[in-house]
Amino acid sequence: MALFWNYIRNQLRFRPALAGGSVAIILKGMAKAFDDVCADIVWARDQMNPKTCDDELVPAFAQSRGIRKHPAETFDQYRTRVVDAWTWHRMAGRHRGVERILDHYGHQGCTLSSMAHEDSARWAEFEVSLPADAPMDRKKYDAIRDVINGAKAATAKLARVSTRTQTPAQIFAAAGLRVKTHIRL
Repeated sequence: MALFWNYIRNQLRFRPALAGGSVAIILKGMAKAFDDVCADIVWARDQMNPKTCDDELVPAFAQSRGIRKHPAETFDQYRTRVVDAWTWHRMAGRHRGVERILDHYGHQGCTLSSMAHEDSARWAEFEVSLPADAPMDRKKYDAIRDVINGAKAATAKLARVSTRTQTPAQIFAAAGLRVKTHIRL
């Protein structure tokens, strides 16, 4: 890597490093130590992400998300499932993340709105408005509520789930003229 040695020698143009001798050897050793520390920091950072971690750590990430390896899947498929679950988990708890998760479950066009505009004491509550083409039964509402409660922030509270429908309607406008004539004798 020699990142620090190149910096000391070529960018700083530090005279003792250019001259050679014992000081240059000490500087080169220090630069190598800094390079090793930098590589260790990058390695440690990569272990916190299932996409870049060592293969031995993938099962720990999978266990934290409740994922078991299927006997028929390869390790790369298993890692991909773990990475997707980890990404999904990181997306939850945010306004846009909840909307994307609902989109994934087939509820495109959902909107979340805070209940604070109705009452400032309800700052942690929110409403989800779903577009509905057909009437929804209790099971579907319960399934949607479970998805939202699993993806919402821990401090937020689901106040209600409402549906909105759009029905095509024709509007007719008509006008008439009414003329009245009064004759007095």
